[in-house]
Amino acid sequence: SLKTTIPHFIDWTIQHQREKDVFLAWHCGNAPLGLKASNSEIYLKSHSILGEMLGPQICEGTAEFQLKEGKVTLSRIVEYDGEFKMLITKGEIIPSKDKLRGSWSWVRVSDLANLYRTLVEEGFIHHASMIHGDISNSLVEFCRFTGMEAVIV
Repeated sequence: SLKTTIPHFIDWTIQHQREKDVFLAWHCGNAPLGLKASNSEIYLKSHSILGEMLGPQICEGTAEFQLKEGKVTLSRIVEYDGEFKMLITKGEIIPSKDKLRGSWSWVRVSDLANLYRTLVEEGFIHHASMIHGDISNSLVEFCRFTGMEAVIV
């Protein structure tokens, strides 16, 4: 999938106010412009967090937009006491008319409560990788070959 699309760094954030099993995959920084949704504008702004701390004149140039729709795979590797494990889950970016800061998308997953519970109980931290397409089988195989535990949600 890396030959056809680009991974993106996200935060696992809030659940949607009205939609079941939908969460905001968001990050304050830039995303690759090739991931922009067709109905989204690109806004070049001061970084939403660093601009407040360091001043907007130092932090200009952050491209902000909604990410394109489609199936995605989300993953995160963590290490505790020399043991590695990878969270692997799938979802689908759904369209939105919201106007948010950063690079963002609403992602529908099969069971958001279970995903949030797994993040906390298994010790996965708040950042993850998101890539368009279903590469979950490849990630599971990677875990198998490397001896890493695959935590599939």
